[in-house]
Amino acid sequence: MRPSFNLFVVAALLLAETGTATADIVTFDDRTTFISASAASPIGPIPLGGATDPNFVIGDFTFTAEPISTFHLILPDFGIRIPGFDLAVNFSENFNVDSAVPLFSFGFDFHEPENDPEVSGAFIESEFEVTLRNSGAFVNAFTFERPNDSLQFVGVLSNQPFDRVEIREIAGGIENEFFGNFVAGTTAVPEPSTLGAIFATLLTLVVRRKQLHKST
Repeated sequence: MRPSFNLFVVAALLLAETGTATADIVTFDDRTTFISASAASPIGPIPLGGATDPNFVIGDFTFTAEPISTFHLILPDFGIRIPGFDLAVNFSENFNVDSAVPLFSFGFDFHEPENDPEVSGAFIESEFEVTLRNSGAFVNAFTFERPNDSLQFVGVLSNQPFDRVEIREIAGGIENEFFGNFVAGTTAVPEPSTLGAIFATLLTLVVRRKQLHKST
């Protein structure tokens, strides 16, 4: 699918779910598609600190490890596949990201190494749950798991604002997973009336492409 169609596809998916009490979300596993649809931007590099820091701040964002987890913010840079310094979490990978401003999108690189240098230990396939909240109220949630030994991306776009992202390892164990290159966006998803117009445009484009394909 061409990148120019990304926003139309997102809008169509959200339109199909409009009217429910829970916020409508679309999840992504491709960073380029996510950025195109959400206009999210980097929130800043992960800082170096102590080996057992319980929290740290990047601009408007506060990262807090859930007890008994802590952040490992000291060299070496374990995840060789993620550009830049990685966020490593001691014990289970459970942490929160709180934003001082309302968000509509959030994403990050993810790496679960099994055979890469600089890592060792038992490796268990892990599954994570990501919960979005706004002033403590539940917005929506989704789960993800990704292949080992490869650079992966996880992103979510919501039609309702949220100011907290809770990341929990719900299946797996005490093994290595790394996070990095966090991005977030404050651009709201179009209202239902706008979504309707976009959905109609999408249908027109799909029909036109099919007609062109038949004619050739």
